[in-house]
Amino acid sequence: MHKLHYKATNWKQYNQDLINRDSLAFWIAEEAIQLWNQTKPGNRRKPHLFSD
Repeated sequence: MHKLHYKATNWKQYNQDLINRDSLAFWIAEEAIQLWNQTKPGNRRKPHLFSD
């Protein structure tokens, strides 16, 4: 197979895309955050609920 070549015409966007190439973004559901915050600080027991 031949390698495809593209000519960049919008250099500002091209450079920003190269910068963002290795970034990773993910979202955590509010319900999961609330479950994590339900354990009291200083509690040495294991939490009863675990996230998937």
